Amino acid sequence: MCDGVCRGRDGSYALSKCRSSRTVLGRTLDPDDFTDAQAIASIERITRGNFRLLERLFPQIARVLKINELKTITDDVIEAAASILVIGN
Repeated sequence: MCDGVCRGRDGSYALSKCRSSRTVLGRTLDPDDFTDAQAIASIERITRGNFRLLERLFPQIARVLKINELKTITDDVIEAAASILVIGN
């Protein structure tokens, strides 16, 4: 059973690519839905499998959703949350 965050072969963590729905911050993301698939891809691209960065990004996503009174996690929400974080290359 996959819980949405899985360990890769190299030991890093990443969002899983399971074909079932995932719950993130109390919201269900369906990989078959275009908007949700974009959000999942953005999280994967930004974090590159870094579990600590996932832990830092999710509270910022929740903050952006709350401040803007949004209900849907979109690519723009994730980009706004990531812009708040200091992320090295």
